[in-house]
Amino acid sequence: ELDGTNHFNKERSLSYGAELHSEPRDFYGLDFASASQGKSGQYTEKLYRGWIRYNRLINNTFLLGLYADYHHASDTNFDSYAGALLSSDGEAYSGAGIGLRLGLLTARNEAINRTRGVNLIVEGIVRPSLLSTLDETLWQISLVFDYYQPLWPGGLMVLDIYGEHHSKNTPWMLRAEIGDQSRMSGYYPGRYNGNTVAMAQLELRQHIVDALVAAIWAGYGTALNSFDNFDKSQLLPNYGLGLRYHLGTHSSIRLDVGFGRDGHNFILGYNGDF
Repeated sequence: ELDGTNHFNKERSLSYGAELHSEPRDFYGLDFASASQGKSGQYTEKLYRGWIRYNRLINNTFLLGLYADYHHASDTNFDSYAGALLSSDGEAYSGAGIGLRLGLLTARNEAINRTRGVNLIVEGIVRPSLLSTLDETLWQISLVFDYYQPLWPGGLMVLDIYGEHHSKNTPWMLRAEIGDQSRMSGYYPGRYNGNTVAMAQLELRQHIVDALVAAIWAGYGTALNSFDNFDKSQLLPNYGLGLRYHLGTHSSIRLDVGFGRDGHNFILGYNGDF
């Protein structure tokens, strides 16, 4: 996976990325009940994806972004258990998407691990049937809310709220997932998935020395196909701790351990903080 950003000036930038892999994956099912059992099947995920986003910052506060991507997923070699869980939900998808991003950015970086303010970003993406292998148009919408509050010298509190919702007949390989390097990191990526995910996390970051920052966090999240039968048992806890070495304003090398309901993950990588 490769990604990057070119800044033309303080107001305009172009972000882009590409991902290509073929690797074995665990498959836990397409609903919360199946994923909660902890039993998984196996399959091979083949993914080819590229995306590009143009960002324009107006008055140093208002964000306008235009987005386009191409996504091809072809999943094969399902074992008997994974095949039974998948049923007839489909094993391949190819298509392009276009989107619009709007944001209100008041957070300002004052020093390493010292940021104050609020960022609110809403993004919508449409995947027209004319540009895909499906007979219907798909759509998705996501929301990010981040609140930054310095507490004491070197200390920073961050509240992160994230939500994502997909149209009803979205193929399972495009649906929202629980688990990545920044949010709900105690869970295997994709074990819990659905048309809707919601996550909230409170994180405390402490500057140690130079660009080194320690962090602890806790929060909850859930992934659902419908809210009709939702109950509190479907809230998934997430907590952890780690170290980050900051290379820039919002990028860092991370060494984290995240804990979930019945497991944990070690994360070593390079990515942007929320």
